[in-house]
Amino acid sequence: MSLGISTVRTTAVSLLTTILGAGWNELPFQVDIDLNNTRSLDKGFSVQWGEGSQVYLIDQCVNLEQDLEVELSRRIFIRNDDAKATVIIDSMYDSVADIAKQFCFGKLGIPATVQQVEMTRLEKPKRAGEGRDIAVIKMIFRVRYLVT
Repeated sequence: MSLGISTVRTTAVSLLTTILGAGWNELPFQVDIDLNNTRSLDKGFSVQWGEGSQVYLIDQCVNLEQDLEVELSRRIFIRNDDAKATVIIDSMYDSVADIAKQFCFGKLGIPATVQQVEMTRLEKPKRAGEGRDIAVIKMIFRVRYLVT
């Protein structure tokens, strides 16, 4: 049995909400996260489909490989030094590890549709937001899923 492509993304969002816990929210603007206000960006996340690379036709089913791009954002406060920012970024990396485990080993919670998930890239934190006081970490997962 297969679910629609949008269901794979929606399931990833739901799983992220569970992994990250209270206080984290899906960003209103996901394509260009700089359009979000600072309040939305603190403990925000986005999930977007990226590039696809392979399409397999197997037994009248389409098997797709596509990138799923996940971004986490947190507000960082830098006053005299960046010690607090380092603590926040380290915490974000702890979340990255939890997300990678759940996404990859759990096949996004829908193993009948999602056949394989692997993290192919983890980018270093970048600064975003109007005051450049937002740290954003981007993860890219390669997802192979079945569409009937």
